[in-house]
Amino acid sequence: MSIEISKMIVHKLNIKGNLPILSDSCIDIESLEDTQEALDFFVTHIEQSKNQGFVKKCQFWDLNDNTVKKSIENIIEKIENSEELEAVLIEESKKMALKFAKLIRGTASKSDGSLFFLLYTVEGKNSIAIMKMDPDTGIEVRDDLSIMVRKDMLPSKREKLHKAAFIKCLDQYNSNQLHLFALDRQKSSEEPAKYFMESFLNVKVLPDDENLTIEYQKTMTKTFQEVLPDNVFMEFSQRLKRRFQEERYFTLEDDFPPLIRDLLPSEEQDSDLNYYMDIVKHDLRKKHPGEVTGFMPVAEKINNDVYRTRDKGIEITINKNIDKELYDISIEDGTLTLIIHPESGVRQIK
Repeated sequence: MSIEISKMIVHKLNIKGNLPILSDSCIDIESLEDTQEALDFFVTHIEQSKNQGFVKKCQFWDLNDNTVKKSIENIIEKIENSEELEAVLIEESKKMALKFAKLIRGTASKSDGSLFFLLYTVEGKNSIAIMKMDPDTGIEVRDDLSIMVRKDMLPSKREKLHKAAFIKCLDQYNSNQLHLFALDRQKSSEEPAKYFMESFLNVKVLPDDENLTIEYQKTMTKTFQEVLPDNVFMEFSQRLKRRFQEERYFTLEDDFPPLIRDLLPSEEQDSDLNYYMDIVKHDLRKKHPGEVTGFMPVAEKINNDVYRTRDKGIEITINKNIDKELYDISIEDGTLTLIIHPESGVRQIK
């Protein structure tokens, strides 16, 4: 896969100052001191960032009123017009940099850095990269063996970025379609969760088998822990995990009712279960646009069983793949009973 960068511009967020430091021109790639080394730096960051496990497949949200999408569309409109492209890229990247800097200033996070915008092609198809690069300090050893401190350096090729978007240049951005790959890692506990994806890009993660396997477990747990007694909920949770471990396509309409119906109070066992299914679908669609009621469960994403006291002083984890014949566990009136049979070879290690 060959990546070719044709246009590049950078703006400094200047979080400690009053306003970002905005560039009025694109970087002249041909005049760089070591063009190939410089391009390889950015190509490496694109490749490494897209391969991070934190990268999500997304679509733009609020398609009629998404400012980043509108800026991207304005750039795409001039992409074949070399005389006007640079001016549009400068103008639209400034708008996006101002929005991004304003968002950061409104949060507890004061993570400074530079925002790069790159127009590049992969196998002839255009994409636009937005990459936030945090400042770093480096030490250079001179020929005379003295050292020089270099501040505000870009992160090396070995460092992973925390905020990046790789946007496909499409003729039209339709619902339930892959528009971009978004990377939004949290650098510290003070950083607001997903502000890059949610507030700046305004995107939603497209549903796929992996994230639906994860989200179904979260949503089902939240919904039915409040409805079912502890011991009954444990049985439902085990049923759901066993169903996910089967190599069969899961649909909410067909597979959910048999898992839950006979666990409900007797007076509710003949009731319409659409109420519960609508809760699950509603919660899932807050995060994932498109079809969320059918998927192929991914065994690797099935949770282990975890039991924890309210003060977190005691936590018990049971591997999802362990032989169920090796232990018995139950919760009755708030008391958890765990019996581990001798065949398990249990022993104290600390």
